Amino acid sequence: MKLTLLALLFTLGITNLYAQTVNRWYQDGKIIFELSNKIEKFKTINGFVPIQNSPFGNILLSDYKIKSIKPLHPKINDQKLSRTYEIEFEEFSLVENLIDWIKQNINIVYVEKKELHESFLTPNDTYFSSSFSNGQWGLYQINAPQAWDISTGDANVVVAVTDNAIQINHPDLVNKVVAGRDVVDNDNDPSPCGGNSGFHGSHVSGIVGAETNNNQGIASIGYNVSIMPIKIGNCSTGALTGGYDGIIWAVDNGADAVNMSWGGGGVSTYGQNVCDYAWNNGVILVAAAGNDGTSQQFYPAAYNNVISVASTTSGDSKSSFSQYGSWIDVAAPGSQILSCNEGTSYQFTQGTSMASPMVAGLVGLMISHAPSATPQDIINCLLSSADNIDGANPSYSGLLGAGRINAESALICLNSFTYSLDAGITQIFSPDGQVCSANVTPQFELKNYGSQTLTSATISYQYDNGATQTINWNGSLTQGSFETVSLPSQTLGTGNHSLNITCTSTNGSSDQNNTNDLQSTNFEIIPNGQSVTVEITTDCFGSEVQWNISDQTNNNIITSGGPYPDISGGDTYQSNVCLASGCYNFTITDDYGDGMYGSQWNSCSVDGSYSIYENNGNVLASIQATNSDYGNQEINNFCITSNLSYDVGISQIISPSSTICSGSVQAEVELFNYGSQTISSVDLTYNYGGGNSSTSYNGNIQPGSSVIITLPTYNGSTGPETFSITTSNPNGNQDQNTLNDNMTSNYYLYDSYVSLPFTENFESNSFNSNNWYTTNADNDITWEIVTVVGTSPGNKATKIDFFNYSDGDERDGFQTPPLDFGPYSNIQLTFEHAFRRYNQESRDSLAILISTDCGSSFQYLGSYAEDGTGTLATAYTSTVEFVPTAADWCTGTVGADCFTIDLNAFSGISGVIIKFESVNNGIAGNNLFIDNINISGVNIGAPNASFSAQNSICIGESIQFTDNSSGTINSWNWDFGDGNFSSNPNPSYQYSSPGIYTVQLTVSNVNGTDTEFQTITVNDLPNVSLTSPILQVCNTDNAFNITGSPAGGNYSGPGVNGSSFNPSIAAIGANTITYDYTDNNGCSGSSQITIIVDDCANIKENQLNSVALYPNPSKGTFTFSKITDGSRVEVYSIDGKCIYNKLISNQDSWISINDAESGIYNVKLKLSNSEKNFKLIISTY
Repeated sequence: MKLTLLALLFTLGITNLYAQTVNRWYQDGKIIFELSNKIEKFKTINGFVPIQNSPFGNILLSDYKIKSIKPLHPKINDQKLSRTYEIEFEEFSLVENLIDWIKQNINIVYVEKKELHESFLTPNDTYFSSSFSNGQWGLYQINAPQAWDISTGDANVVVAVTDNAIQINHPDLVNKVVAGRDVVDNDNDPSPCGGNSGFHGSHVSGIVGAETNNNQGIASIGYNVSIMPIKIGNCSTGALTGGYDGIIWAVDNGADAVNMSWGGGGVSTYGQNVCDYAWNNGVILVAAAGNDGTSQQFYPAAYNNVISVASTTSGDSKSSFSQYGSWIDVAAPGSQILSCNEGTSYQFTQGTSMASPMVAGLVGLMISHAPSATPQDIINCLLSSADNIDGANPSYSGLLGAGRINAESALICLNSFTYSLDAGITQIFSPDGQVCSANVTPQFELKNYGSQTLTSATISYQYDNGATQTINWNGSLTQGSFETVSLPSQTLGTGNHSLNITCTSTNGSSDQNNTNDLQSTNFEIIPNGQSVTVEITTDCFGSEVQWNISDQTNNNIITSGGPYPDISGGDTYQSNVCLASGCYNFTITDDYGDGMYGSQWNSCSVDGSYSIYENNGNVLASIQATNSDYGNQEINNFCITSNLSYDVGISQIISPSSTICSGSVQAEVELFNYGSQTISSVDLTYNYGGGNSSTSYNGNIQPGSSVIITLPTYNGSTGPETFSITTSNPNGNQDQNTLNDNMTSNYYLYDSYVSLPFTENFESNSFNSNNWYTTNADNDITWEIVTVVGTSPGNKATKIDFFNYSDGDERDGFQTPPLDFGPYSNIQLTFEHAFRRYNQESRDSLAILISTDCGSSFQYLGSYAEDGTGTLATAYTSTVEFVPTAADWCTGTVGADCFTIDLNAFSGISGVIIKFESVNNGIAGNNLFIDNINISGVNIGAPNASFSAQNSICIGESIQFTDNSSGTINSWNWDFGDGNFSSNPNPSYQYSSPGIYTVQLTVSNVNGTDTEFQTITVNDLPNVSLTSPILQVCNTDNAFNITGSPAGGNYSGPGVNGSSFNPSIAAIGANTITYDYTDNNGCSGSSQITIIVDDCANIKENQLNSVALYPNPSKGTFTFSKITDGSRVEVYSIDGKCIYNKLISNQDSWISINDAESGIYNVKLKLSNSEKNFKLIISTY
């Protein structure tokens, strides 16, 4: 259970330290031992060693009441840790007896009690971070985490919040409030009402004492202190009419301190008397100074016996709105403060109203830590321990009280009421991280937390859990003072190391508080590494900036920095880090999303930058974005070369990795020259999993450069494999740095595809039986096979333990071997699931993904999360760890049904992988179970080719081919018999010439091919003609016959009846006559002629009657017997086209028609309203 388990862990680490019944520094009832590698590991079932597989007999189990035996790290790639076991037993007092028995009866490397560790307390609340823009920066500013390491408060200490109203049902307040009061309406309900929203009081209450370390929302300075909610505002407008009544009620009902985030400019004796009443009864009053930004005194803050609180912002500057003056007692963060709203969520706001509860909550924490201290003692330590902030406020020096509160120092100040002898190790400065030298000189900070001046202490230290060494420290440290202490230098070997430093025997006596005596550090010795400097110059908004350096091989973060203070004009910060030869990613982020482009804002005139450089000044990386505007993130790559001559290593294994869907594997690796000499040869020893092989690289690798090499192919069979490769003998010399010579890669080899149906019921109790490939990026909780009820067949299912999995955004998966969807259609995935939400905020989900490229990439098929409407859950929400009953599966009646996913879009594809992936939201969650996975399809069989089409067509027509093949077809190949082809399933085609063609259709699917042939005849069109003996007639002429060939066709057009043309019923002018003919193949042709019909019936006798045209026939030149001025001559061809049109006079004796062809022409002679037509025969022969 995420919420409860984490709370339990922190409780064991802090609150119940003094509850250990046997040894304060070791966990009761737990023993650790490492099994010798000379004997086999104990077999396990579901993560535990069954009794029958353990060396403990029933009598021994009964004597010590042994509850369980389990391997702590069964899957880790470390010989020692993978053989380490934990025994949990109930007879705590017999721990030494059990240890002795194990030493005598089991072949072990060691056996010991399990340690109980302590560290600075950082709550797991969602918004607890140092970010100014989206976190709780104020708690970091006042050293709240360090203070919580001293005390997390006492629920019996009560801080009253007198305010407009308080939403006591807010999820971060509901468990923290004690009985309260509405002093306005005289009832016991301080909740919002009417026009009184209660936002202000809810926000203030959250700052004082919101539930902390509860896996949601925010943390509060008061941590475990209780809140007494007192409503002093009326319901109609929220006006604060009951302030002093609220103070009195709080004093009379057991409050230890009262917060008053309200006030005004009015002053009264009554008000002072109320404050005196509280003080005289031992209650500490804390009040907001006011938000006018002036030095005017506000009340009750300015009354005697009240702590008046001003507000500060990031960097300890005075908030622009805050009051100031000599009457201020202390300051606290009050700008951009995140806390509870009046509903169930959270909101930022600001004001001295937010600074005051920060102080009131700290007062409650101080009272918890030193219950014997008087109120004056509490106030004295509160003020004397504050940090001086005059340097950040030169215009307000001495006007912000004692300074900005420091929670850690305030609690240390009170140690005089708790411990007189209390020395501690606050931190180890060095060695830390990666160290570029084999010689280390540790430095740490020794601090006196006790009230008595520290003059001596014994310092013990231990490298790698080896022999303990000691030094005696002597000096003089008053309470709260500290000193940097150095230990003797020591030379260590290359690799990872640990160092523990412990402080004991303060002033020759026992230290009265052991919680701060021990500090540890882990570091790595890289004797040939390079020391580099990361230099960050911020713009004005340093709190938005963070960065890290990670190695490119494994993406492990080596070092990080930020956020930084918000400083006008920016500032420069340097971090030194030792890096081994290799390549790295520098990632810098900005919370706001504007990079370090500060000058774009009116309030800032500078831009930030960064650079990474070596000791010799060589710049390895620097900011890339113009104006430093890199948005949310910039990633810069750089490499470190060695200071050695010969240093060649493997920088990455490109392949094999993950899954390989072929029996043949060919590795690709990158060789990097980290040394200073050009490399021409290097030996390579590699192993795909079937034994070592050797080869050599010969070429040219310049210093700081790399090459990609391909190794010989390996033929393997389905199963998990590990590929390893080692370099040696660069240029025939010994490699001077072997740390980067070797690299391994785990992969799963699949030498064939799996046919459908693919089923999994997990009854084999192993993912390997069906060759599932699992992914577990964080090597933490992942999918496991467990025993459950409610599924059939059997009693096994796979489970993801969201209940105990607290790491957010982690994805764990199990994926099928490559499946052959090729010969199947109607493919679908079904599975059964059981899921219950922990609470309404739980957002854990299940994703189903598919890959068609052997797992190189995946696409979503579906993503399922519960939204309260039955979208994933199959049981009702509960904070009890979910173990399903038969009714709790998707086959039951509650929530989501079982899912069916259509996969038919991937039919015909071979090598398909389906992945089930859990997505952990990181807040309280509950378990998810999956069983009875079934991927099925219908085998489509071999194809049967068939098609239909017309078997006879005419040239010029298109023929439609229709595929009638059976079986699931995935390719079509049409051969039209004339050298042309198509892959269209149903093509339309037009042949270019007549003939007889053989058409061939070949269809294919994964099960084979089939072909069908058909003959198509393409017929030529008939040769059709139409002739007429006369092409120009008068409408007064008799009918005559026209002739169409071949005979048997149809005549159409004006004046046509069968094959007869009658000019009297035709149209005056040009008449188009058509002859259509269709042959026995159904092919058609046509021919047309034009017959001109003149309106001879309406020609009147006129002066043109006596005019004759001659010669006729002629060769294109003719004249008239009489020509009158103004006459017009028009000449028309037989098809009605005018080829001559001209006015003539008696001067024109001859008319010539140039280039006229032989034929019959119609000549019209027009004069006024008279017209005469002539038939002219032109013969050019």
